[in-house]
Amino acid sequence: MMITTYNYWTYHDIFSTVGGYFGLILPFLEILAPLFTMKFFLEMAEVMKGKYEEDYAQDLRETIAKYQDKTDQDWEAIPEGEECEELEKRFDKVTTFYLAAGKNLYKVQDQKQVTGTAPNSQQSDAKPNIVHPGPSETEGV
Repeated sequence: MMITTYNYWTYHDIFSTVGGYFGLILPFLEILAPLFTMKFFLEMAEVMKGKYEEDYAQDLRETIAKYQDKTDQDWEAIPEGEECEELEKRFDKVTTFYLAAGKNLYKVQDQKQVTGTAPNSQQSDAKPNIVHPGPSETEGV
């Protein structure tokens, strides 16, 4: 007695094999998808940085020049071809010096000038008389 077996390979078998491989690989792709997205955004950020780098460097040069003009110190000239990293270091140095010099950035008035008392008078430590409306003054409003 002779047993003969026939193996048929149809398109359904191809789909099941491909589906099995797809099911095997898909979880790894799902794990790696955020990394691919992050890589895309990093590349896009590099493109944007390259596109706007010259504008940013020019803004830094102008800001550094403004701060240097406000101080009474002689600063070395800002070279035209200086990289953004060097300009950022120079900006930090100039602004730190500007703030350490005690410059009044926000033009805040001295309390003695606000109250109108002289620095050497006896009332120099007195607080200004500020009247806030109490509950009885606001009841009729």
